[in-house]
Parts: sequence; structure tokens; C-alpha cells
Amino acid sequence: MSKRQYPSQEYLRQCFRYKNGKLFWRHRPLRHFYDLRACNTWNSRNSIKEAGYLNTSMSGGPRWMVSIGHEMYQRANLVWVMHHGNTPPLVDHKNRNSLDDRIGNLRAGSRKLNSANSKKPSTNTSGIKGVSWNKLTGKWVANIKAEGRQIYLGLYTSKHEAGKAYKRAAKMHFGKFACFK
Repeated sequence: MSKRQYPSQEYLRQCFRYKNGKLFWRHRPLRHFYDLRACNTWNSRNSIKEAGYLNTSMSGGPRWMVSIGHEMYQRANLVWVMHHGNTPPLVDHKNRNSLDDRIGNLRAGSRKLNSANSKKPSTNTSGIKGVSWNKLTGKWVANIKAEGRQIYLGLYTSKHEAGKAYKRAAKMHFGKFACFK
């Protein structure tokens, strides 16, 4: 799979003003358009307005999308390119809010690391990520999914001890991407 091409940092800075995780259209120059009429029409309709729209149909949560030159981009990726000049394989939201595109909330990641930042499943009944009750043994079991496989972390008499085992393993496997909630 080829890496998607993004507009240059310089071009994005000509198009947008960044403020608190949002992008606002600047008055764009004639060279961004095919003729003067298109430039004037576009600038009269869009200049100084917030760029993009909310797309709620994407898997992984809603995302703010922005169209540039008939191409759609996630706002978080455009913010990243504007600030860093490059595009990582995946831009991750530290606080797991996919609409919070403040540069301080974004970090470079990968699909594998981003899955580590996921919240506990809705089917979790222990209240602690990675911990479940084992009816056969009458104990709490801790497991973690890392490196493409399920890893058994042991049986515990206390769910809090099992939770501590999960936290240790998550820190070891995922580092700063580890999520415990």
C-alpha cells in the first residue's frame, strides 16, 4: 500500500490558519485556482470560515474532514503536516477524542500502537481493562493482546492484582500508548 501524498507544509500554511485544533480558511491566492473568477468566488464564500465538516460514518469514531482540491483529508493529518512538515503512518489522539485535533493532543503512531490506545470493551464486566473472571478456577485472569497475539498474564485472587499485571504488561508492550481505561 503506497503512502498517501499530502499537500506541502507551505501550501497548507497558505490555505489555513490554525487555532486550538481547528483550521480556518485564509484568503487564498490566485495561483491556487485555475482562473480569477474561481478564486474570487471561492474566497468570497469561504475565506475566514472554519474548514471542513464532521464525518460520523467513519469507523474509529467521528472525524473532522477537510477537502482541498477535490481530495478529502482528516483534519488531524493536515494539522500534523502544518506543524511538522511530514506525515506519519498514523496520527493518534492521546486523549482518544477523535475530534480534538490540538497539536499537543496528536502524536505519531501506527495501527498497532493505536489499537493499544483503545478503551476497554463494552463487554468487560470486571471494570478493569484486560481482566476477567475465570469461573473454572474461581480467580481473576489477566490477558493482553500484543504483537498480534493474546498473552496470558496469570491468575489472581484479587481483580486489582490482575489489573496491576495488565498495567505492567501494557507499559512494557505499548509504552506511552498504553491505556488503562
